[in-house]
Amino acid sequence: GKARAAEAESRAVAAKEFADARLKAAEQRAAAAESAAADVATLAAELNEARTVAKNAEGKCEWNQKKLRKAIEKGKGIEQERNESRAQLDEAKAEVSKLKSEAAAREAAATTRAEAAERALATAERQEKETGAQLAALRAEQLLVVRDIARQKSSSETSLDAARARATSLEADLDSE
Repeated sequence: GKARAAEAESRAVAAKEFADARLKAAEQRAAAAESAAADVATLAAELNEARTVAKNAEGKCEWNQKKLRKAIEKGKGIEQERNESRAQLDEAKAEVSKLKSEAAAREAAATTRAEAAERALATAERQEKETGAQLAALRAEQLLVVRDIARQKSSSETSLDAARARATSLEADLDSE
């Protein structure tokens, strides 16, 4: 009787430790999901910043082009000034092209990271749901094990009480003989 109770109690302790380990793993996955959600917000901000940079670069380019055209239209007539203006225009176009390329690369990178973060978030959310279901199952299993131990303990105590009563009865019979 005692050996069975000890074995049942040992199994219950092992089941509780297993359930605790699973619970800790579930909490770690939930923390990873929250981190992925924070990354999505950061990437969205970076995407907006890249769009603003591209828009500003286009505005700067347009402004530079207008400025150079006016200088040419006024026709200062001096060849050197006209050549300088053309050189400035070419530089501005190169700068705009470079800025557009950089902005496009930033936007593409931000979009890629945002998509990856969204996929990671979806995976984390799915894992969180799975973990919640596993946790509920482990808690239900833990409750069943605890109840089983209580039943076995009660049964063992009842058997022990019956054995003590029988021993007392046999001692009384021996004393009376």
